Amino acid sequence: KEGRKEGGREGRKEGRKEGRKEIREEIRKMGNKSSTDSIKSRKLSLYLSGSKKDDAEKLKLLLLGAGESGKSTIFKQMKVLYGQGYTPEERHKIRPFLISNINEGALDIVNAGAAVGVELTNPAALEAAETLRMLDDKRIFTDDSVSAVQTLWQDEDF
Repeated sequence: KEGRKEGGREGRKEGRKEGRKEIREEIRKMGNKSSTDSIKSRKLSLYLSGSKKDDAEKLKLLLLGAGESGKSTIFKQMKVLYGQGYTPEERHKIRPFLISNINEGALDIVNAGAAVGVELTNPAALEAAETLRMLDDKRIFTDDSVSAVQTLWQDEDF
């Protein structure tokens, strides 16, 4: 990480400054002899060489695997652990999916328990499970759904 930070933004800024200086010097040398096209070409060449340097500094990882094997999950975890994390916009987009996973996951546990003979016995937990089953939209938290998940979480049969 430390090497990346040292050569990261500051190194790119310095590279851009040097590139601009080279462009100005090249333009000064060419004077009136050069055309606008050659100046543009030189600018593009310097930009591309700087872009290659930036790419060379990046660590690249190729994730291979069958569909639904967790490639995206690994990438997301790497982003959270070693990258910048999620932006506010990304958080806003994934919030409904996380809420849905919590609500549906709680119902899955209740249903799986019933399938193997572990029934909820606490009346409050039974009511909480029914509250989750009756939700119109499992992608949003309501006071009732939050309370239901909390009640189930605290139940010893859950």
